Amino acid sequence: MTLNYPQNLKSEISTVTEELRISGGFTGAQGPIGATGPNTVSTTTITVVEGLLKGLDGFVSEAVADTDYVTGATYNAFVAEVELMVETMRRAMENILVELKLLNELVVAGLDIREDAESLRQEIDKDLEREEGD
Repeated sequence: MTLNYPQNLKSEISTVTEELRISGGFTGAQGPIGATGPNTVSTTTITVVEGLLKGLDGFVSEAVADTDYVTGATYNAFVAEVELMVETMRRAMENILVELKLLNELVVAGLDIREDAESLRQEIDKDLEREEGD
C-alpha cells in the first residue's frame, strides 16, 4: 500500500533535510520548554483530509474505501454472494439425497432379485435332481 502525499511535500522535506545537513543543524540557544500542543482530534479540528483516517508509518492520511475498510455496498454484495453459495450448496445436497434414496431403492431391489434368483435356482436344482432320480 502506498501513501499519497502532496506532490511537493517529498521535495520540500528533501530540501529542508539537505539544508540542515549542510548547515550542521539548527543553531541558537535552547529556549524554555513550553506547554505541549493539542494532541487530540475533535469535531473542530481543521484538516484537508476528508473521510476516514488511517495511520501508517507515523503519518495520518485518508483511508481508501474497499482498500483500508469495507464499504456497505461491498459488504452487502459479499453477503449476497455467500447467501447464493449457501443456497446452491443446499440445493446440491437435496439432489444428492434424492439420488442416494434412488440408489438405495435400486440396491434393495437388486437384493430382492438376487434372493428370488437364488430361490429359483434352488428349485430348478431340486427339479433336476428329481428328474435324474426318476
